[in-house]
Amino acid sequence: MNVIYNGPYSNVYREDKYAVKKVDRDFSLPPHNIDRELQLVKSLDHPNVIKFLKVENKLDDVMMYMEFYPQNLQEYLKANCRKKSRFVVGQVSFVTESRLSLDSIAHVLDQVIEAIWFVHKNGIIHRDIKPSNFLVTQEPELRVVLCDFSISVAVGENDQISDVCSTYYKPLEVIFGLEYGLEIDVWGLGIMISHLYSRSCTNTLFEEEDINDGYRAISDFKIIDRIFKRFGTPTKDDENSINYWPEIFEVENFQLIQLNSRPRQLDIFPRGTDEKMVTLFNRICDMNQKRRIAMSEVRDRWTQIREGSS
Repeated sequence: MNVIYNGPYSNVYREDKYAVKKVDRDFSLPPHNIDRELQLVKSLDHPNVIKFLKVENKLDDVMMYMEFYPQNLQEYLKANCRKKSRFVVGQVSFVTESRLSLDSIAHVLDQVIEAIWFVHKNGIIHRDIKPSNFLVTQEPELRVVLCDFSISVAVGENDQISDVCSTYYKPLEVIFGLEYGLEIDVWGLGIMISHLYSRSCTNTLFEEEDINDGYRAISDFKIIDRIFKRFGTPTKDDENSINYWPEIFEVENFQLIQLNSRPRQLDIFPRGTDEKMVTLFNRICDMNQKRRIAMSEVRDRWTQIREGSS
């Protein structure tokens, strides 16, 4: 078997037309739970969700057989970038530009939204929505599927661990240890949309030093900093915002460093020119989890936008 991925909790191999995920139970630590993952993936049947085929147990190892896809969405986006200029002034890197048309982006987003909506409809919180957890094939046509349910959980299950969501796909309610639900996946979708519609092939929350570091050692403080810079600082006038960190509003200097509460739209949604799409994006990326739109409404509004553009 050829190795596709080596990780701290699992390895993924290719065996003929299958992807085989190998999990050693001895190294499966919370929030990872292989038994729960198996139970969840067996219950899901949708063209935009990875298809579970079979499971084998070998000593302490669990072998999950699934459909094989040649790349993930992160790799697909990177493959559809081109160098715009040779170097960034003062940095050892290239300036890149996305080659994906708005129609191509919308076709990807059709399937991403369908996948998350279906998972939520079945009462499951994925808890790690990001481009690398969507797999892509272009044969015979572009197909995108959601994968990796290793830290997913059923709605209502008593598992509010905060070690979920990756780097900039992590919403404030997780960072501040608040109770969360399906809305954390909606936030992840919003950051993905910002990435998809970026002109420079990178997530607009990321900055150059983060990209060069590979997003590895990014603290929650840095994530908060990036969110506030892109979406604005929670204000004292918004009673719901105070719930995140009530003590901070009593710090005198905090009032002096308030960032723009209405940042420029082009900074976070560079290629979003459709007014209805911008409105939907703002509802998805509401920092307040209580106001954040649900996936059922995201799907309905996105369908209306797509029908209006055809």
